[in-house]
Amino acid sequence: MKLRTRTVGTVAVISLSGELDGRSTLDGDQVLDLIPRQGRALLDFTDVSYLNSRSLRILLLVYRHAQASGSQVALVGLSERLRSVLLAVGFLSFFVVAADVATGVALLTNSPEASATA
Repeated sequence: MKLRTRTVGTVAVISLSGELDGRSTLDGDQVLDLIPRQGRALLDFTDVSYLNSRSLRILLLVYRHAQASGSQVALVGLSERLRSVLLAVGFLSFFVVAADVATGVALLTNSPEASATA
């Protein structure tokens, strides 16, 4: 698993690639540290091919962290397979979901809720 970060406007873009599985070196704290308090973050799953239960736990931690810190998080680039897994466990309703980075940034930037927390 690889992790790359950049900033697009006021949004922290965290791009993930590879498989999010038990052999992954990614942990929840790594991701949580990249989400700005009372800010906006976008997790880009375009290059992620697999999620396991540990990855779902990390996403739950991201959601809880965002709620506690007044942040907003979007998920983008979900394949049909990843989208169906997140839908099945009820996680899609936790996040802003968009097809690509540009759309996700626009949704976070133009969201009244996101503007109120900035």
